[in-house]
Amino acid sequence: MKLSPIKAHHELFSNRHTSDSPEFHEEMLGLFWSGNSQVAVQAFRNGGKSTLAEEYILINACRKRASNILIIGSS
Repeated sequence: MKLSPIKAHHELFSNRHTSDSPEFHEEMLGLFWSGNSQVAVQAFRNGGKSTLAEEYILINACRKRASNILIIGSS
């Protein structure tokens, strides 16, 4: 089964998505998967930024599109 990257978030991580995602999540995923080498996402606290970014990184690693991943955060 070959899923679109954005659909993969919903299918592979359904256990993490217990309620319907707000529309801005689709926009955020579109930015992640846009092919741009640098993307900045700004959203309110608990908006799902880290969760969606983690999923994006995992899907990329599974698709062998990333071999070195560095995550920098303040916490």
